[in-house]
Amino acid sequence: MNKCQVCGAANDPKEIRCADCGVFYPTLAELLAAEERYEEQQTLKGFLKRIVGAESIKQGVCDEFKMFKAGLSNTALFTLYVIVAFIFALLITVI
Repeated sequence: MNKCQVCGAANDPKEIRCADCGVFYPTLAELLAAEERYEEQQTLKGFLKRIVGAESIKQGVCDEFKMFKAGLSNTALFTLYVIVAFIFALLITVI
């Protein structure tokens, strides 16, 4: 037996609607479409669509950077800053 995602009541796998709360269960096609939308958002194409679709390109890039930064751990942020500082130090010594 499966459980309803809304109310938690046990349901028959053959049913398309919860007997207790009346919510419809998602079909396989709906689940696959949602997964495809999520995967497209995670690609470069989705990244560029969000930037171009923003009010301004600058604001879109800033929003994407904030989302990228929010997904990193403190260790990853520290590593990223060390790499940027190392590259900056290399550029300064060459110039």
